[in-house]
Amino acid sequence: MLDTATRRLTLAQQSILTDEIRREIGYQTEPIIIEVDKTLLRLFTQAVGDINPLWTDDAEARKGPYGGIIAPPSLLCSSMATSYNLPYAHIPALQPMRRLDGGGEWEFYRPIRLGDTITATASLHDMTEKRGRLGPMVIVTSEITWHNQRQALVARAYTTAIRY
Repeated sequence: MLDTATRRLTLAQQSILTDEIRREIGYQTEPIIIEVDKTLLRLFTQAVGDINPLWTDDAEARKGPYGGIIAPPSLLCSSMATSYNLPYAHIPALQPMRRLDGGGEWEFYRPIRLGDTITATASLHDMTEKRGRLGPMVIVTSEITWHNQRQALVARAYTTAIRY
């Protein structure tokens, strides 16, 4: 029987990213549909404490550059926040691991308007394995895109999660 120190060393030397797991790169999630209405915007802006008149005041928003109420770009961040939407959620080897937000790069192309239907999808862009003090870590990069009902690209994000 292996002692605890030997068992930890053996676990730390094992590779998490098998060929089978690497084949998951490119996997795309099922789309998430977001119906943008006044109730959604009111609840979201109240929850985050953002009372910008562009997304809260009809009269003021009509005077602004967009001619009416638009959604705050941060609304998109919350659309993919639940773990079941992550493009690596279906990979069992990555699930018992802890997750640390490694940051992201966001590109916003057009405003989200009242009445828009936004479709969000995420794909597994890349995975790399590194060794840390606590053992193996997997750096997971995902690409998330948001399109409106006219199929126009609204935003894109590249996000990094560190699984350890």
